[in-house]
Amino acid sequence: MPDIIMIRCLIVKTSTYNRDEVGKVVQIRAQVEGLKLGTGVQEKLAEEGERSSLRWNPPIQVFL
Repeated sequence: MPDIIMIRCLIVKTSTYNRDEVGKVVQIRAQVEGLKLGTGVQEKLAEEGERSSLRWNPPIQVFL
């Protein structure tokens, strides 16, 4: 089997972030970008990030 097909067949298990982890990501990103977040913004973004996802999932490719 060619390496490229084997690599694309690899499944990587991921888990969702909890609210505290999302809040930390938002805080770090704001610092890196030089942003000052208003009152409650980090908490709102953490709540939304916990409910949805911060991960990008590439399309699954199936080779027949």
